[in-house]
Amino acid sequence: MKNKIFFIAIIFSLVLLVITACDDSTSPEKSNEENVEAALSEVNVLIDGMTNSEVGAALQMLPDSLSEDSISILPKASLNKEIFSNKIFREAFSISGVDSNIISIIFEGLSGTHTFDGQKWIHAATPADEIIIIYPYINPNTSAPHSAQIRVYGLSLSSSQISVSAEIYIDNVKSFWATLLLSGNNLLGVVFEPEIASVSISGGLVNNSAETITYSISVSNSQVSASIQKNAGKPLTLTATGSNFLDSGMEGATVDNLSLTYGSLEMNITEFEADSGDIGDVLYSGKKVGDLVIINDELYIVYLNGAQIKFVDFFPSLAMINP
Repeated sequence: MKNKIFFIAIIFSLVLLVITACDDSTSPEKSNEENVEAALSEVNVLIDGMTNSEVGAALQMLPDSLSEDSISILPKASLNKEIFSNKIFREAFSISGVDSNIISIIFEGLSGTHTFDGQKWIHAATPADEIIIIYPYINPNTSAPHSAQIRVYGLSLSSSQISVSAEIYIDNVKSFWATLLLSGNNLLGVVFEPEIASVSISGGLVNNSAETITYSISVSNSQVSASIQKNAGKPLTLTATGSNFLDSGMEGATVDNLSLTYGSLEMNITEFEADSGDIGDVLYSGKKVGDLVIINDELYIVYLNGAQIKFVDFFPSLAMINP
């Protein structure tokens, strides 16, 4: 169980890399080992940039909860701490028997425009088919004042498909957009349990360098795949195969193979039960240059020439994972 949790955490950390990667800038005159490390360092810089993006700051500064007077149907709903929490997502979309109509109940309960005046939320009933949240905030990193607008719209519900879209505007400039699509059977069932066949998210964002990044993530019960592309650059792709990715909020997920490719770089993990030792390989231009190895509960790249680097040194965000 310890290893399963550890490697599932690695999957989502790599998905984060997918959402923040960019074009390969390694030079052909470098050795394969140098090319690998240059690519890892570059992606880490981009992770830091994503973490400090204006969209990220805006979401972090979202005021705690909507006024109880604004939402009679959900008087105790905390917008950013309950409704969009992982717990609610798992309960709404797993096959644990929870009524999937919670989606429409939440949407109807929050419909309209919610404006924060600095002390309280002010609610307007329009638009009746969208959720609009407007609030001022100060970026904690720059101390600069901004305004944010979150728009959730296009909710479509049927027994076989559920879709909804969202946009985030910073100072009236669209900076993030996404569409969530769920497919399956009996998705609106009350008596029968819903069966989720696939979940996909696609969209884009504009980073602080005014670069447009598009992305897509899809999940079925046997595969997780993701792709990211900046402007017209090379895509970074991640694929995980296994089972139970959609069952019970992934608590019973089993990963058989995990691969990440970006230009000439490829990483594969095939061993998910080992406490130590070789669990996968690293290739560059189709040639194996090293192994992924667990040493003292930490992941390393061990090159064929014997040199080794700690994976977390290139991705400090992984240091937050407690295996």
